[in-house]
Amino acid sequence: MSNGKPSDEPDMGGLGRLISTSKATFEALAAITDDCHGLLNAPLFPPSPKPGWFDDLDSALDSAKAQAQSWIDDVGPNVTGEILVLVVNHGTTFSAISAQVGSIAADHPDARGAGDPFVQTGLELSGSLDQSLHATVARLETRLATITAWGETMQARDAALRAAADESLDAKAAAAPALAAAAQVLGSTDDALKLLRELIAAWRELGDAMRDAVAALSGGKVTLGTFAADTFSAAAQAEWGVATQFAQKLATAPFGSPGRAA
Repeated sequence: MSNGKPSDEPDMGGLGRLISTSKATFEALAAITDDCHGLLNAPLFPPSPKPGWFDDLDSALDSAKAQAQSWIDDVGPNVTGEILVLVVNHGTTFSAISAQVGSIAADHPDARGAGDPFVQTGLELSGSLDQSLHATVARLETRLATITAWGETMQARDAALRAAADESLDAKAAAAPALAAAAQVLGSTDDALKLLRELIAAWRELGDAMRDAVAALSGGKVTLGTFAADTFSAAAQAEWGVATQFAQKLATAPFGSPGRAA
């Protein structure tokens, strides 16, 4: 899996990290789905006559598979899609608000201070973007907690499976495909959690920058014209436009095996 930007993605400055990390996180979450399918398909056949260790091993594997199924049915779809939806939603909002603030600033570029009615309108519009960015961070942190909890349960199921397999050499041999599949799930989960933390940091940086810009406008440190030029420049609008289109394209891309982009 490559975490680099696709060849047709331009250098988007401050948004480059957000988009490349969004893509990498999406792919890492999809890899968990793929690996969970691999665990579900891991075979375990009872020898004949059935040895005493088999029932414990079979039960432990069933528990691990149930946890994998919960990812496929619930956790995975809810988290994976949201990574891209957040980019699309914010990019769409950014485009609409930048046009409104830009229009007001073009007519009243020297407006300054929170008491100015045109600045007040600019603050109201921009404040919604500020709130959106920080709400995005909060949502992703909730998702991070969900995946962390799911991964901890999977680790416990994996430990139980390995304990059952350690009952004998024959049990370990029979469980080898399942053990390998479970290890793959845990490895993919660790990768996804690391990337999701990086993604949260990228969104937080954008949120902090927006909050600083809004504070500067509210405090009269900059005029409305300067604020609009710095925050809603043509370059920034173009960047978010490309980011939105890229996220939409990735969200609708065809998939090869379950959960993995072709």
